[in-house]
Amino acid sequence: MTDEVRPLDDARSGSLDNAHDGPFHQARVHFRCYQQPVFNDRSTGVLVLHWSRQIGKSFTLAAWAVDRLLAKLSAGGNPGWLVTVLSNSRDNGSEFVLKCREICDRLGLVIEAVDRSAGLGYSNMKMEARITLGARVGRIKVLAAGTGFTDTMIRRGRYPDFKGPLPFTPGYEIVGVIEKTGTGVVAPREGEMVADLSVVGGYAQYAIRPARFLVSVPDSIDPAEAVCIPLAYLTAFQMLTRCRNLPSGATILVIGASGTVGTALLDLARHLGLKAIGTCSAANLAVIERFGAAAIDYRAGDFVTAVRELTLRGAGVDIAFDAIGGSHFGRSFACLAPGGLLVGYGSQTMAVGRESLIAAGLGLARLKLWSAASFLFGGRSAMFYSITARRLKQLDEFRADMATLFDLLRDGSIHPVVIDRLPLAAAREVHVRIDAGGLGGKIVLLPSLASS
Repeated sequence: MTDEVRPLDDARSGSLDNAHDGPFHQARVHFRCYQQPVFNDRSTGVLVLHWSRQIGKSFTLAAWAVDRLLAKLSAGGNPGWLVTVLSNSRDNGSEFVLKCREICDRLGLVIEAVDRSAGLGYSNMKMEARITLGARVGRIKVLAAGTGFTDTMIRRGRYPDFKGPLPFTPGYEIVGVIEKTGTGVVAPREGEMVADLSVVGGYAQYAIRPARFLVSVPDSIDPAEAVCIPLAYLTAFQMLTRCRNLPSGATILVIGASGTVGTALLDLARHLGLKAIGTCSAANLAVIERFGAAAIDYRAGDFVTAVRELTLRGAGVDIAFDAIGGSHFGRSFACLAPGGLLVGYGSQTMAVGRESLIAAGLGLARLKLWSAASFLFGGRSAMFYSITARRLKQLDEFRADMATLFDLLRDGSIHPVVIDRLPLAAAREVHVRIDAGGLGGKIVLLPSLASS
């Protein structure tokens, strides 16, 4: 093996601008990353990171360095890699290793040993840490990464379930193949296709995820359709079946029905024998009607009146689903029949800056008030649904419901709408399209596709 050290590709050297808008756009890192040639058996390799005085926050560099490491961990059958840090300061170098250790603990990696030596004078220090795959985790070769509005919320720093560290890789849901497992993993097995709700990290060729969250995907399923399940369809399924036991023929209202969760609600409602009404812009009326639902152009007038006109004797709907949040919850609540339920599952107006954090908080407070005092509102009540919070409390339920959805997908009972399949390099373009709205389905990133 030669001692030559060569630069990695352009995405891993030079200057990184983490996001094109929002508070994360300041997370800029200046460094150069090198890779020594891997050994002949492809079992290990070396990354060399040069620490520069230009770097203001060691945590930012540490996060980026480990992110780069994860990509390289996947190159061989054995995940062992040696990281060499050349630092211009003893203190910064020490802090770098400490931060790497914190991040590795969070990602399920193990630092086996740290060796420090001052070989190039006071202003330079060399540190080495060998990092291997930790216990109870799996390394996944990503076949498909889902995209959606939640990714753009996280990018803007407005998603309550993720506040860093920076920089980060977006990607809320993935489908891929298990290539390697750490110690203590009984299932899933290596070579098995799995899905996970990763929250972040999905826009990647490889991901390391806790094995307990992984759900098996039948081999016959298209990965691009399968990746629609972990967030959009699971959210829709649990809101329809776990929040209330709806009888066949009940009527639901879906606010923003042309979005990914909206179309999932309509698709599942059709499967469950429910009547559906969906609101959307005029351009997407056909998307709603494709699922056999009644479509309302929310810009054409008062949708509350339109909903009443579409229900028996103007009674209203049995359950309404609203991700707009804030003051909009009040309009959705007004569409309920006596005894009806409003399920809020987002705060989109706050996420895009049309309402303040205070307004979003007041919307959540209204949900709690309507729930606590439902006797004052004809038995109408309200609740908020969070898929991440529910998964932490009900992991077995989460896994069982996702498995049920994969069975429905395999049998052709549900039909996720995938409007585009693009390479990872198109992520920025995808976020611009999501921000513009009106997609009518899901855009999926496929790491195997070469960028044009």
